[in-house]
Amino acid sequence: DVMGTEIKDEGPMNLADLPDPDLPESSVCSVVETELQQCVTEKPKPLTESELLGLMGQHGIGTDAWMSFHISNLIKRSYVKLDETTRELTPTGLGPALTHAYTLIDPGLVRPSVRATVELACAKVAKGELRKKMVVDKAVEVFEKKFKRFAERIDRVPVMLAMAYTKDRSKVKGAANALAQWDFAARITASVNLAYLLQGKGSETMEDEEDKAPGVTVRIHGLKAAPELNGQTGMLEAFDTTKGRWHVKLATGDNKALKPENLHSFPANHFWPGLPIRVHGLQGATEFNGQQGFCERWEAPV
Repeated sequence: DVMGTEIKDEGPMNLADLPDPDLPESSVCSVVETELQQCVTEKPKPLTESELLGLMGQHGIGTDAWMSFHISNLIKRSYVKLDETTRELTPTGLGPALTHAYTLIDPGLVRPSVRATVELACAKVAKGELRKKMVVDKAVEVFEKKFKRFAERIDRVPVMLAMAYTKDRSKVKGAANALAQWDFAARITASVNLAYLLQGKGSETMEDEEDKAPGVTVRIHGLKAAPELNGQTGMLEAFDTTKGRWHVKLATGDNKALKPENLHSFPANHFWPGLPIRVHGLQGATEFNGQQGFCERWEAPV
């Protein structure tokens, strides 16, 4: 359940600002009428073609020629459906399935910030601010690592496709684990917001580090006001867009709100419910080494 309050219109807070108020200072006014409205929240409407193009242009995602071509591909490949009347783009089953699968493989693959960073670097090359070879070498390095990561985790793709297109999800092989993976990916996707992505806009370097997302293990560093927290590890829970901070659950069980630049993520430790794993390296219970299982939940040590 989600609860929240947002004031859309505060109304006239200062009567003196009204046209021809004709009221002396300290006047006492009587309340003539009050009204209390009860409404139900509605999910956001799908973006239209023009709205999507506007956002892509505003935030530097792709060139002008590429943008319309990109939207056309989304429709041709059945990732979205186009309403010919409203021009709204609605995701199909294939769209969320691939988004969730890629999120479980490497969240950066489905974030617009990746493409925007490349475009920004190319623009800097054109202006003479960066050298072409440096940008090309860095891009190859980053995407080579992403390709290897994709190859290692490609099993997520058929699982998410099965969840999207099987009418009875209970019949999907490993249904409980598959559903947990789907729900986890959906939460990560829902946690992404433009305000957080724009924090990295203007960066001159491309990094391969997997995007920070709920469930990712991080190490704290660079804190000056609370240096005793530096070096401690925790797990990301949620991003506060108003304060620009991540809520981090430490291994001690405490929760801290920290800036993204003070958190270093560990891609290799990106676990989620339903993730297939193999046990290794145990010294106290060696009989479990080599056994396979699935992640269920994370518990902080007491």
